[in-house]
Amino acid sequence: MAKNVILTNEGTKQFNHAIELLKTSIKEINQVADQMVPENLILDGLSNYLSDFCKSMEADSKLKIVFTTEGEIINADEHIDTTIFRCFRILIFTILKYSTPDTIYINLLKSGNAFNLTIKDNSTFNIFKVPNYNIKQDLENVKSILAPFNGNLYFKTAESNNNEIVIQIPI
Repeated sequence: MAKNVILTNEGTKQFNHAIELLKTSIKEINQVADQMVPENLILDGLSNYLSDFCKSMEADSKLKIVFTTEGEIINADEHIDTTIFRCFRILIFTILKYSTPDTIYINLLKSGNAFNLTIKDNSTFNIFKVPNYNIKQDLENVKSILAPFNGNLYFKTAESNNNEIVIQIPI
């Protein structure tokens, strides 16, 4: 049974220290998870993995996800595939965290000497107009992931406030 407890100054310091340790541990776990590469991404290739990932997300929610590919999507390079997947994951979860779409449209395109990944939603909430530090941090994380490949991040919002994000990686 829960009871009210009055903490002494020392107890408060210990409690706050424990909370800070937890926050640090969670941050470190997230950093390690960001560096991990799903084995199926390497085995099945980017297109198949993204398709399966989208089907899994759709099955676990009321969200409709439409995934399409254009061009000859072959396994380019394990590092490029991993980079596109990491950006994809951050962007999808950013949209889901701060927006409320019914449908997300995802298109993977290989055209000429570049891979493009476009993510659009049908939300009526523009995540880019909100002065939210976490959204900006997510976008900065994506930019830093793309930087070693000279990749770019573009985003725009239609008048209807639908969000559209495009990442482009030259190959």
